[in-house]
Amino acid sequence: AHVDDIICTGTDDDLTWLRTCLQSVYEIKHQMIRPGYDARGVNLNRTIEWRRDVVTWTGNPKHARVLLDDWAMHDAKPVGTSVSMESMNVVSGSEEMSLDDARRFRSAAARISYMAQGRPDLGLAACVLATRMAKPMLGDSVALKRTLRYLAGQQTYTQLFPWQTLLTKEIHVFT
Repeated sequence: AHVDDIICTGTDDDLTWLRTCLQSVYEIKHQMIRPGYDARGVNLNRTIEWRRDVVTWTGNPKHARVLLDDWAMHDAKPVGTSVSMESMNVVSGSEEMSLDDARRFRSAAARISYMAQGRPDLGLAACVLATRMAKPMLGDSVALKRTLRYLAGQQTYTQLFPWQTLLTKEIHVFT
C-alpha cells in the first residue's frame, strides 16, 4: 500500500504512539510542526504554518499557473466563483472533442481534482468536470474555462484553522 501523507494532531503521547505504530510497519518520514520547533512545513506542495492563534494550510499556486499557461488564460477576466449555473448546465452538444482536445480537457480536469484536495473552493468544479471526462464534448470546455477564469484571480488559497480549545501542542506529518 502507498499513502502519500497523513497529517495528525493530538497530544504528545498519542502522536508518539501513532508514530511508533507506523514505524513498526512502514518506512516513514516524520515532521513536527509546533511553536519553538518548526512553525512551518512544506509537504506535497502544500505549506502548513503554525501561528500564534491559527494553523494555516496553503496549496502551491504552481498547478494554477500550469493550467493558465496550458490554456493561455493568464489574462482572462477573473470571476468570483469556480462554477456557475450556466457552466454546470451547458448542453454539451452531440459533437465530441478531438482526441487532442479531449486529452487536454482530461488533463486539466485531473489537475483541478488534485488541487481540490487542499482547496475546498475547487471541490464542486472538480466534480462537474469529472462527470464530463469519459466522453468530453465540445461544450464541456465552457465549464473548464469558467474554473480557469476563477483561478486567474485566485491562484492561491489558504485555509485557516483557528484555535478553539488548545488540545494539542504540535502537528505531525508522516510521509
